[in-house]
Amino acid sequence: MSEATTNKDLDLSTGTLTNLYNERPAWLRLAHLKLDRAVLAAYKAVDPKGDWDPAWADAYEPFGAGEITIKEKGKGADKPEIIAAKKAAIAAREITDARILANLLRLNHERARVSKSPPPAKAPKPAREGSPARPPEKSRRAKA
Repeated sequence: MSEATTNKDLDLSTGTLTNLYNERPAWLRLAHLKLDRAVLAAYKAVDPKGDWDPAWADAYEPFGAGEITIKEKGKGADKPEIIAAKKAAIAAREITDARILANLLRLNHERARVSKSPPPAKAPKPAREGSPARPPEKSRRAKA
């Protein structure tokens, strides 16, 4: 376990993933940050056109990847400094989300173009020694 893990973080007696994610213990935040950076680094390795940056993962770290909810009034309202931090995080995510989605859309379009190109012609299998050469197989169609 990492140094960020404490005994309090390991108390999973509350029993649900929702509670765990709402609490966002340090070890879970760190695990998600490392995973997000690894995914972005993998895309960077295979897609140089995308200008992928593993640091984009930082936009999701403060509040997790889920929706950021701001509660301005009533019981349990966020403090003004928390509201400001959440608004800044939302703005940072919008920029990061736009970059990621633009790259993924471009990749999907490129892959769709490649998949529409005709497949290369298959060469006939070589004959075994002592066997006559096989003619190429004709395609079989299902009879209706």
